[in-house]
This record gives sequence, structure tokens and C-alpha cells, in this order.
Amino acid sequence: MKLLDDTFVSPAEWEVSVSLTHPERLALRSRRTGRFHQRSRTTADPEQAGVLTLYPAEAGTAFPEMTLDATGEPYARHLR
Repeated sequence: MKLLDDTFVSPAEWEVSVSLTHPERLALRSRRTGRFHQRSRTTADPEQAGVLTLYPAEAGTAFPEMTLDATGEPYARHLR
């Protein structure tokens, strides 16, 4: 698949890394700008980045895995 602009990076893409100030927590960095997320803005300084903590779900809905009961032969196809 070829995009109109192969250098385009979506502003919605964020990378998760370990926080420099709280090693048990995480920080978000924009792939597009290289800046770190803060509470209401962004910063270039990783030490000023906001911290993110993820907690395991406690009572969520269990979704079944996709089944592998497909039939037929695979084939190549070009999308337009």
C-alpha cells in the first residue's frame, strides 16, 4: 500500500516509555513532534513529561479469541 505522502506521521500516534522521574510509571511521546505529553500541553523536556500509570482491569468483559475455522484456499489480491 502506498500513501500519498509516505513521510506522514499521524498526530494520534504516541510512543510509551518509562518515565525518567518515576521509573515505575510511564510517559507518552508524540511520534510526530517528538514532544512529551503533559496534563494540558506538551514539552520537549522528558523530565517535565506527565506520568501515566496503567492498572489491570478488575471486572471487565471477557472477549473470546477469534476462531480458526476458516475454509477455502488463500489467494493474492491487489487492492485499488
